[in-house]
Amino acid sequence: MSDNKSGEVPVLSKTGDIDRATRTSSDIDSLKQVPADLVDEEPKPFRLTSWFFRRSELKPFDENAISTRRSVFDDPDIGHLYWPKESHESYHRFDPKARWTYAEEKKLVRKIDWKVMFWAAISFSALNLDRGNLSQANTDNFLPGKTWGASSDVFKN
Repeated sequence: MSDNKSGEVPVLSKTGDIDRATRTSSDIDSLKQVPADLVDEEPKPFRLTSWFFRRSELKPFDENAISTRRSVFDDPDIGHLYWPKESHESYHRFDPKARWTYAEEKKLVRKIDWKVMFWAAISFSALNLDRGNLSQANTDNFLPGKTWGASSDVFKN
């Protein structure tokens, strides 16, 4: 962190945050103010009747509302401990005040889920194919002298 004795003016980003290259300790203190509009969401208890009748789908829900979940950066005492190092490649883009809308978060989670599920499906298919081939080879006596267990491990007798 540099001190601002040289008279340089802090640069504001698009979100109104002070640029990290010219940030001073007083600037960090101004960031430590906890926004009053952040509210922890009420946990939704699981009810079997709600699951059967889908009552949550009947309630109007604004997907373009800003998600107001708290993050570690909202706590003024420990938020600075979670900041990335200044040598991090995307440090200039880090904004602790950034908020997602529910629609943006849902879209991102769905995209990540598809990528993860694609590779998980390929991996499990390959595993099933490999185990099926080992079972077939063991049944046809192509693996003489070796005892293949159910977990595809070789145990010598």
